[in-house]
Amino acid sequence: MMLGMGPLVAGGYDPEAGVDLTLTKMAEDQGDKIQGFETFEQQMDLLAGGTEEEQLAGLRAALTAPPEAMEELQKQSEAAYEAWARGDAKPIEELMTAMAAGGPGMEGMSIEAMLYNRNEDWAGQIEKLLAGDGVSFIAVGAGHLVGPKSVQERLKLRGIEAARY
Repeated sequence: MMLGMGPLVAGGYDPEAGVDLTLTKMAEDQGDKIQGFETFEQQMDLLAGGTEEEQLAGLRAALTAPPEAMEELQKQSEAAYEAWARGDAKPIEELMTAMAAGGPGMEGMSIEAMLYNRNEDWAGQIEKLLAGDGVSFIAVGAGHLVGPKSVQERLKLRGIEAARY
């Protein structure tokens, strides 16, 4: 995971300044209850969930990736993030499609496990939240909000209408 973050950090991204940490701090400062869809342990199990052979393949790919490939991935990611900030979801969807096809950065990982299975699980948790009382604010990564297996599409199958804000 740390090797995979290297190009992003080299490109100027600060892992301590992410949206997730910013929103968590805001909620804590307001005294809001914070509830995650997954535990830290579940996320680590997901990242290390492949077979030993798959994990080694991912490590080898990260260690031997040509700098040009990492620079290109960094450029694509940056363009996708900037487009997302302007309300254009297409580049994020294209990035997720490339990842689903086993593109750079996905060696040893399954898009089913990383996105699709989690989206389905989260849709079930959101359905339960909606059946309760009160108001909930839900934030997930952009990759979970695009494509035919997005969280919104999983909710739609349950008869729940959802849209990105």
